[in-house]
Amino acid sequence: MSGLVRMFSQWIVGETARLSLSAFRHIIFAALRWVAPASQLFALSRDVVTAGLAMATGWSLLATMWPVSFGWRNDTPGRLVGRVLTAGLLTWLVVPGTRWLLQLNNQIVAGLVARGGTPHMISGSQAVLSPLISTLIVMVSALLLVYLGIFYAMRTVEIYILTALGPWMIGWWAVSGDPSLTGRWIREVIAAIFVQSAQAAVFWLYLHVIWDAQVSGFESIGVLVFMSRIPDQLRRLLNAGGGFSLRWR
Repeated sequence: MSGLVRMFSQWIVGETARLSLSAFRHIIFAALRWVAPASQLFALSRDVVTAGLAMATGWSLLATMWPVSFGWRNDTPGRLVGRVLTAGLLTWLVVPGTRWLLQLNNQIVAGLVARGGTPHMISGSQAVLSPLISTLIVMVSALLLVYLGIFYAMRTVEIYILTALGPWMIGWWAVSGDPSLTGRWIREVIAAIFVQSAQAAVFWLYLHVIWDAQVSGFESIGVLVFMSRIPDQLRRLLNAGGGFSLRWR
């Protein structure tokens, strides 16, 4: 009877590993594709910012003729025009740059996931787990997988919105001369895109070290919890932050 209980516990944890691997491959680690509505939203944002930059440039040129009435900036018109022209060029590179970063991330994730084997049937220390504990592991793992699935749905939305905010961040630098907000925006975009690569690397390590080492099934929960904390750790590493962050992490 005890042997049958151990086999049942072993089967529960093993199937959890296989289902987790399938969920990661087909949902969580699925490639993010650029869509037409995201380009349309970006184009609208870019057009509005371009019009605003043109007005700011005209206002600055008028200030040279009527410094008493329009002298609201200490910057010279020449510097402003130079930054505006640079910003206009950079705004046209936002979508191609974001798509290139997405392709790079997708290639990294696909390579890591392709190298992840199917977990074998666990033996050894996991055999002492009772069916109740194994069932609890399955339930907690399922909840964490649902959380990660929602996490990636929100990540997709954030990448599209951050891309649409690109012209505003670049336009702010052109008008104010302050690059700090633009720098935080760039770091946020990098963190939102490459968080999938970081989590794929952790999951690859999970498959090749934890399962091959045949340690306790509780490590599966530990890995999933750790993966849910990677976004904050990546943002701290990149020193990303700012008031415009969507705070989905």
